[in-house]
Amino acid sequence: MRVALTSRDATCCVTCCLVFCVTCCLMLGACHDRLSPLMEREAADGAIPDDTRVDGNTSPQSWGAYAAGLAVGLCIGEIMLEVDDTSFDLDGGDTLADGANAGPTLSLREALTIAANHTERVAIRFSREVFPAEDPATISIPPGCRVPWLENTCIDGRHRGVIIDFEGAAPGADPLCTFELKHDSLMVGLELRALQHEVRVMEGAQLAGCRVNHDGWSITPAHPIESVVATGSTIGPGNSFGGQTGVHMHESRMPRIHGNLFGVDPITHTKIPLTTGVRLGSLSPPTEPLVIVDNTFASATGIDVWVGTGESSVVIVSRNEFTGQLGVRADAMLQPLRGRLQIGPHNVFATEVQALELNAADATIERAGARANHYKRHLHRRGGHLHHEWADRTHDSRASWRVQLFGVCALP
Repeated sequence: MRVALTSRDATCCVTCCLVFCVTCCLMLGACHDRLSPLMEREAADGAIPDDTRVDGNTSPQSWGAYAAGLAVGLCIGEIMLEVDDTSFDLDGGDTLADGANAGPTLSLREALTIAANHTERVAIRFSREVFPAEDPATISIPPGCRVPWLENTCIDGRHRGVIIDFEGAAPGADPLCTFELKHDSLMVGLELRALQHEVRVMEGAQLAGCRVNHDGWSITPAHPIESVVATGSTIGPGNSFGGQTGVHMHESRMPRIHGNLFGVDPITHTKIPLTTGVRLGSLSPPTEPLVIVDNTFASATGIDVWVGTGESSVVIVSRNEFTGQLGVRADAMLQPLRGRLQIGPHNVFATEVQALELNAADATIERAGARANHYKRHLHRRGGHLHHEWADRTHDSRASWRVQLFGVCALP
């Protein structure tokens, strides 16, 4: 049977369709504004399902579950250890090399000691019964602790709830009361709170999916200025940093920093106080490019490059989102900056004050857009060289594109 539609019926149908489409677009736009590029990719990959994105003071997703959704390799080894003790006791002394000599349970310190006394690859995991993901357990680090340096070792807290709290090690914590990851080591899925000394991630090591110096809602009382010191290593994906400085480099071999969140938590979406996301403070010329890509910077300053580098050094800043006060600052007050600072392509600056502050630095800027609270298009050029290719020259009263070059700068 055919039903004939009157013009009035057709008008109603069209109107309903338009209302539905407009509503969907508004909803999608609101969601898009809430998510950083990193979070969008994670949601697409299934790492953070939509039903775990909450604005209240509860979070249905655990940190261990979040870390398990990241693109990080498996933690396997010739020697497999499972920590089933929340203490930091050491039975068997510094020469402990066999879990059978560690007593009825295995603590994290015992597992680390066993790993340090083996050349074979060691994988350290955590008991599901003792460290359930939905109810994390805390390993409290006592005063005077010493943590062995790790090489060819992985520590995996994915699908578990593992909090390592260093607050009890203060004051006057031993400099050895920290983690140092060396070649072919991996630390993933842990919550590191109240660090008393920076975590050192050395050449060939990786730190991924760790919540550093905060609990998802506020910072924990940490002592070091830098949370992580990295050289020739991989920082990311999925780390979240709070405190003063997230990652600091001061060695010649530069790390790759990708897919991290500086000053924001990926589960609670709470903005975490952080002064500087990434800080490059080395007087030694880097032998490899420093690549900073796919990160979210909600820290007051996103990236701070403040010392001279070598003629052949390259710093590449690409596909990041900046939502703090200042996006990228390159300051040559101490020593002239050399080499190449490449800002772009595909960075997004939604900074509160200014996108870039380049002091006597050559810069290549490709497809870098900027939005801020105050609309002002500002560019100082007094010597040197600025190579630029703006992707969008559209003036918008709601946006700002402010680029400041201090020091000497020549017209391109």
